[in-house]
Amino acid sequence: MGAHRDRVHVPSLDPPLCLVCVGKNAGSHDAFVASRKFAVNVLTADQEHISNHFASRKEDKFAEVAHRARSETGCPILDGALASMECTLHEVLPGGDHDIFVGELQATAVAEGSPLLYFRGRYAKVAD
Repeated sequence: MGAHRDRVHVPSLDPPLCLVCVGKNAGSHDAFVASRKFAVNVLTADQEHISNHFASRKEDKFAEVAHRARSETGCPILDGALASMECTLHEVLPGGDHDIFVGELQATAVAEGSPLLYFRGRYAKVAD
């Protein structure tokens, strides 16, 4: 895991957007709607345990995971994440049993490393 670089604001799209799909029955769904902001954390290949932790039905998932709040949105950024994107809610779109939360990027951060991938029901690695 490399150290985080300085935040880079993405100027290439106007406005720069990010989306995340959240199940309507997920415990975090209502928090996305109420707070009108969210962060997307991209985990590293060695953070599979964190992915499994957040996939569980535990009540307070952040209580057991090291994280910090960034100043732009106050959203939790996971320690050691490969990348993070802080967003303010731009739009919510229906997507079957999920809602699609479209966020306007407020800040991003990227570190060196390989991403954690989940494909066809299992974790996978990026081939060089």
